[in-house]
This record gives sequence, C-alpha cells and structure tokens, in this order.
Amino acid sequence: MNALGRLTVEAGRPLIEWRKASFRAPDFGEHWEIVFSAYFAAVLILIVAANEWNPFSKGDSAEDARRKLIGRAATAAAGVAIIALGWLLTVHPFEHEYERGRLSVTFLDVGQGDSMLISFPRGSLMLLDSGGRAGFDSLESDEEVEYVFVEDRVGVGEIAVAPYLWRRGIKRLDWIAASHGDADHVEGFGEIVRGFEIGAVLKGAPKRSDPPPSAFDRAALVANAPTRSLKRGDALDIDGARIDVLSPFADQPPMSDNNESLVLRIRFGARSFLLTGDIEKEAEARLVESNSDLRADVLKVAHHGSKTSSTIGFLERVKPRHAVISVAKLSPFGHPHPEALARLQTTNARVWRTSECGAITISTDGDDLRIETFVKCGSGERSADKASRSSHARLVYSAR
Repeated sequence: MNALGRLTVEAGRPLIEWRKASFRAPDFGEHWEIVFSAYFAAVLILIVAANEWNPFSKGDSAEDARRKLIGRAATAAAGVAIIALGWLLTVHPFEHEYERGRLSVTFLDVGQGDSMLISFPRGSLMLLDSGGRAGFDSLESDEEVEYVFVEDRVGVGEIAVAPYLWRRGIKRLDWIAASHGDADHVEGFGEIVRGFEIGAVLKGAPKRSDPPPSAFDRAALVANAPTRSLKRGDALDIDGARIDVLSPFADQPPMSDNNESLVLRIRFGARSFLLTGDIEKEAEARLVESNSDLRADVLKVAHHGSKTSSTIGFLERVKPRHAVISVAKLSPFGHPHPEALARLQTTNARVWRTSECGAITISTDGDDLRIETFVKCGSGERSADKASRSSHARLVYSAR
C-alpha cells in the first residue's frame, strides 16, 4: 500500500517540475478585453457557421447549396481566426516594452521586501531580488511586534512580481540576482524561475566554505542557468551602462547576512544608482573607509529604512537626490525608522516609499532623471495621507 501511495504521489512529479510542461497566458495590458472578446466571438461564429453548414443534412436545392457554401466559408474563416488568436494568446510574439536608450530601475511594491527590475538601454533585463515572506528572526531588540498567524498562500513572486513582468511582455530575464539570502529578498525566485526563461544567475561571493542553501540557490538549480559569484572589484558592462560591485569585500571576515549584501553602483552617462541590499552601519562604515566612489543620484535605502542603516557618514558620501525605501505599509519591523528618516532629511534627498507610491520607476538617458509612480504620491512624511487616498494614478517627475 505504501508503494502504491508513493507511486500515486510521485508519478506526476517529473511533469509538474518540467518547466516546459506549463505556460502562462500573456497579459495584453489595456487591450486584453479586445483580444479575448475577439477569440470568443470567433468561437461563437464557428458554432453558428458549423450548424448552418451542417454537411450531413440533406437537400439539393439552390437555397441549400448557398446556405452550405456560406456556412462552410464562415466555418473556415472562424477556424483560422481561432487558431491565429489562440496562438497569439499563448505565445505573445511581441517584444517586451522598454524605452530604447534609457536605463530604468523599477522598485516593485512587494510589501516588506525588495525587488527591482533593471532595464538596460538596449533591452537587457536584470531582476535583482524578488520579494518574499518576511522572517522574524532578525528583529531589533527594542521593537515590539505583534505576531500573527500567516496561512499558506500564493507567494509574492506569483502575485506581484510576475504579473508586472507579464504586463510588459517579458518572457526572459537575462540575469536574476540576489543581494543576499533573506526570505523577503529571494523567496519569490522559486516562482519566477518556473514562469520565465533565465539567462544567468548572479550572487555575492559566499564567505563561508559551506553555506546552507538559500531559496535563491534552490531557484538557481531549477533555472539551470550559469551562476557567477560577485565580489568587490568586479564589474559588468551591459548595453553601455556599467555596474560596479562595491561589496561584499573578498578579504573581510564573515559578517551578518545583511552586511554581506551585494552592493551595486550602476552608472549610465552622468547618472548613477546605488543599490545597497540590507547593509547596516558596519558595512556602510567599511564602504566609507575604502574611499569608494559612492555618489549616486538615486539611493536604494538600505534595509528598508532600518535605524541600523543610513548613517550620516555614509549619506554624506552618497549625496543622493532621490532615496527609495522598499517597505510594507504596515511594516512588522517598524520600518522605516524615524531616526533613519531624520538622517535622510539632512541630505535634502526626495524620499519615495513603495508603501505610498506602489511601483516606482526611475529612468535616465544619461542626463535627465524621470520618476514614474504607479500611485500618485508625493515625497516625505507630509504626503502620506494624500498618497493613501490616491489610486492607480501616475506622477512623472523630470530633473536635469
């Protein structure tokens, strides 16, 4: 009986785990109603036309012949339309949407976590982090958190990250990358690698000789793509943009997972982005002491605005014009911390939160800087009430 039970459970597993055994119906955005309406209209026409044709019916009159001719022609036309529209709905043969010549970073709204889609000037794509369910093993000791039961449910990758990618017609990610292994940064990759073709995998070089596998490591195995470990001093040139790896340091002793986050500085023309993962004050201090060029027009605020990050010395070196905090509206960790916000205000940077603005896209042609938000919002504490009342609007802000 046990053998029969195992056979019943395991027989379908290879097919379930085979990535090509399933496909995603593409998202046609604002035009989805037209495409699906046309498909079902063609199905209805096929049914009516086939009934009108009815090749098995008797009758040799001119009227019967004309009816059958019209029915046969309509059946053939509807059949061709169904095949064409079915192929369109299944394959989505169009290129993904991007603005040629612009580097853009979209900070996705994944609640308490990080996920960024980086679109390079000639269309190459990188997904840095994927969001996920936040863990509670690294709470700061003086913060009180109400623990709640969280039922098993569809993950953030499936309900937040993947729909955004489908909406843009994306079927392939040239790179997936993890800043570090915390669940709220990588848990969504398990769903992403099953729905998209993956070109290559990037992660920070491990300090421990035999680190335990993270959700990202397991997803990389499923993706079956080449993996590259990055450390300070490495660089990538993609579509005319340059990515410099500022951390982790190859010679530093093992630190906390947060402080071993992958820190990337992306430059395109005169503009730059600094993406900091979850580094805290120890890693920030090391970056300052290393005399790295930390200047950035856009700063991804470290550790969701934790009070243990965004130190004054670090911010003085970065001098950001815009600071983005990826955080939940009701953060279980109390992020962003008032002390971190106070320090950010000393830089005169404009602060944006995914909890208020939804997805935030910042793009540049190498000179200008354009900000688009999914929900109309302002920046700073004064805009919170206004932003929470707005819905599905966009704000475009340009600066030179």
